[in-house]
Formats: sequence, C-alpha cells, structure tokens
Amino acid sequence: MGKRAVPFGREVLQLPGPEADAVGAREGRFAQEGARRRQLVGVDMEQADGVLAFEAAALKRAGVDFAPVPPRYRTTYFSHIMGGYSAGYYSYIWSEVLDADSVEWFKKNGGLTRKNGDHFRNTLLSRGGSEDAMVLFRNFSGGEPYVQPLLERRGLTQQGQ
Repeated sequence: MGKRAVPFGREVLQLPGPEADAVGAREGRFAQEGARRRQLVGVDMEQADGVLAFEAAALKRAGVDFAPVPPRYRTTYFSHIMGGYSAGYYSYIWSEVLDADSVEWFKKNGGLTRKNGDHFRNTLLSRGGSEDAMVLFRNFSGGEPYVQPLLERRGLTQQGQ
C-alpha cells in the first residue's frame, strides 16, 4: 500500500492509504477546528501585511493625515488584535503535540507514579524559563517531540480509531 502526502501544519506527512483516507474523509470537530485555525491565520496574515497601508489610507480619506501630528494610537497598538494573541493560533497545535507526547511518556514509563511526577517536576515544571523550552522538553522526555500520539488521540491513525 502506497503512502500519500497529507498537510499537517508546516509539515507534510507521508501516511499510508487508510490513514490518509481517514484524514481526508474526517468530518467533525477536528476538521472544523483545523479549518477555523486556517481562517484565523489567513486573516492575521492579511492584517499584518496590510494594516499600516490601510491605516494611512483611512487617515487620508478622513483628511487627518498630517505628518507633524501623527496619530497617538496606531492600529498595531491594540495587542488583542496585533500582538501575542494572534500568534497563539500558530502555537495551539504545537502545544497539543507536546501534551500528547508527554502523556505518552507517562504511559510508557508506568503512569502517574511518584517517581514519574518527580521527574516531570524536576526536568520541566520547576525549570520555568531557565532554559530553552525545547531543551527542557527533551530533558523530560528523553527525545524530540513526536506527532504520532496526537494523531492517535485525534483518531487520525488506524491505531487511534
């Protein structure tokens, strides 16, 4: 059985036919979530690319584009529109990858035991922002993040169905 290319975030996964069919045919919460995120990303990118030009044109149309007295508040000052909030759309799925992979680490290492909890706390939680987040994750999990647990959680593999 051949593999087919299936988009996943910025990556393209090569999945066997049945898994690719499950991704392509899947309708429901996860497909809708993905579509909504793509819509939001599209809007964010358009705003980021054109907001200053839009603002300049609006000021000109209103007759208040007077260079010696620039606007006190610019559109980009509203962080709920142009700041870190919009960037969150890009990180949601990555956070889910790390979460699912962490849950898988616990499952493979005996579940929620004192030893595992101590390891989690000592290698990740208690470290805060003291090191790069990926270094901390690798210290906790012993390796690179793995997307498979998230795919299984979402029912996008035969194993997860």
